[in-house]
Amino acid sequence: MPVNFLTEDQRGRWGRFNEVPDLTQLGGFFHLEAADRRRAMAANGARNQLGYAVQLGTARFLNCFLTEPIPRTCPPWWSTTSPSNSAWTPPR
Repeated sequence: MPVNFLTEDQRGRWGRFNEVPDLTQLGGFFHLEAADRRRAMAANGARNQLGYAVQLGTARFLNCFLTEPIPRTCPPWWSTTSPSNSAWTPPR
């Protein structure tokens, strides 16, 4: 995607997690509808299923796919967040 029309600051912020998303943003961009879940579950293995779901939510949130491998594009708060210190529990 051409980015030459963006300012230097906008180019630096484009395609990156620049701040911690709030719960409304997470719910809006990372919520998977039934069709999205079916596509994710069609991937082979739990890692691929999770990867598909995370990529889909990330593409929706950032409006692009990550261009650099993780962890360079992951925000600092991402690596310190884990299910054990979150109020979210997976459905059974």
